[in-house]
Formats: sequence, structure tokens, C-alpha cells
Amino acid sequence: LNYCPWWCAWNKVGMEGDVDCEAEAVPEEGSTAPEESKEEKETSHFCVEILPLIKESQSQHGLRHGDYQRYRLYCTRRVHRIRRSLHFTQGHRNRYQKKPLTSQLIVASSSSSSAGGSSRYLHLPLVCAERAWALAMELKQGLGASGEPRKRFHILRRLKKAAKYAEELLRLCEECGGWCDVRTKLEAQAYCSWMAGNVKFEQQKWQEALDAFGSSQTIYEKLAGAVPEEQRAQYTQRVEELTPNIRYCAYNIKDMPTDVTELMKLRSEAAGSDILASKIDLVLAQTQQKTASSLTEVAWLGKQLPVKNERLRVSLVKLQ
Repeated sequence: LNYCPWWCAWNKVGMEGDVDCEAEAVPEEGSTAPEESKEEKETSHFCVEILPLIKESQSQHGLRHGDYQRYRLYCTRRVHRIRRSLHFTQGHRNRYQKKPLTSQLIVASSSSSSAGGSSRYLHLPLVCAERAWALAMELKQGLGASGEPRKRFHILRRLKKAAKYAEELLRLCEECGGWCDVRTKLEAQAYCSWMAGNVKFEQQKWQEALDAFGSSQTIYEKLAGAVPEEQRAQYTQRVEELTPNIRYCAYNIKDMPTDVTELMKLRSEAAGSDILASKIDLVLAQTQQKTASSLTEVAWLGKQLPVKNERLRVSLVKLQ
């Protein structure tokens, strides 16, 4: 009865040795390993390069050729993709249930997952702002010089909605605190100021538009000197795009310009801004009309010839 095979004794010794090894692997009380991992989580943060992100999307999806409708549809699809990937859809196919985007949700996602996944929550207000802005620019292209009041009202509403999403983006970046890095906060502030400047520009509130554009340009100038070399050209280009808007606001604060040559120069500099270009076209047409009404005669081969046709007067002013 007391007989025990040798392999049973050997297995018993091996099992006891395994248990001892596992017991030694358990950290003792007061170990600093969990504390170190906790500190790493607290110091981790995410970065959203807003301007390079939107510039790349715009150049690849229609804005290289001025196709705002294509870019707007791309933004719509991208919002849906981001919501599905984050499991943040708002209801089902036949039922809408709004889900507010809060900084607590972003911070909780950052602490439980990678920073790249949590930063995608900030893409939602950014892409929504781009979608509303693209629709405003699409309507602006079809507006023409007539300036239909209903279309202008619709354009202003879309710009206000884009500015609202930009303010939400800035608010989320500030409320996230240390989880969001300084560059992302500065880019969000510059983007928000640019969107607010577009709204004030459309409302012809020149001083407020000048302040907003100036604030945005200052931030982009500072960022141009801090970003890597391969991204510096995008920030420098944005600074140059804001310069004609600032000059036009300054002219309107002082007085409405009456020099057609100066307006034509501003129009050539505003090739990248459809809002500014449409405004200058409207003012240019009004200025040419006023100048043509005072043009009663022209000098031709030493003779003063009267000009009675109104259309001929406007054509002569354009040639000047």
C-alpha cells in the first residue's frame, strides 16, 4: 500500500517547483511597477495637426480644382466613417438619438486606449466645420454679382454653423487639459479665429473681422517657425492667404476705397479666398458704376468727345 512509483514522486517535485517559481514572480507589497505605468498614462497626450490635415483633404478631394461640392460630400462620408469606427453613431437608421461629445468621453477613451484612437473624437467637430464651410463656398460660387438675399442668408447660416463647430473643437481641446498638447490647442485657436473672421467678414463687421483674422495670422506665423520643415510651407501659405482679407478690412474701416486700380490689385491677391473675391467683385462693380456716371466725355486725338451710352461708360472705366 505504501508503494509509490518513481515517476509520481518526480511529478510531485516538479509541480511544487512550478508553484514556488510562480510565487516568486508575484511582486511584493510596495512595488513601484503599477505606479510607473500609472504615471505613463497620466503623461500621455495626443496631437491633431489641424491645418496639414485639412489641407491634405482639400487638395485630394476637389478643392485643387475649386470643386466645393465634391469636398462637402467627402466630409459627409468621413463623418459617418469616424462615428462608426468609434462606435459613436447617433441612433439607428429610422431613429435619431443625439450623443453629446464631451471632454470626459475623450479623456476616458485616452486612458483606456491609445492616444490615436481618442484623438479621432476631435476630428468630428473639425470635419463638420469643414462640411458647413464647403457648402457656404459652394453657394458663394453660384451667387454671382447679383447678390440674392435668400442665398446670402443661407451662406451666412452655414458660416455661423462652421464657426460653432470650430468653437466646439477649441472648447474640447482646452477642457482635455494635459491630454491635449499645446500645438493642437494653438491650431484649434487659429482655426476658430479664422472661421469667426469669415462670419464677421460676411456680415461686414470689419473691425471684428480684422481682429479675428489678425489673431489667426499671428498664431500661424508662430507655428510656421515651430513646425517641421516639410510642413512649414502650408503655414506660410495660410499666412499669405489671410493678408488680403486683413487689408480689405482695414480699407473698409478707414473708408470704402474708390480707386479702381487698388481694388483690381486686391482682387488679384484674393485668388484663394472666394469670400473676399466675391466681396471685391461687388464693390468693384459699384465703384465702376459710380465712376462711369461721372464720365461724360473722353479725349481722343486731341478732341473731347461726349459719352452718352451708359454701357460704353462702364466699359471705358474697365479699360482704365
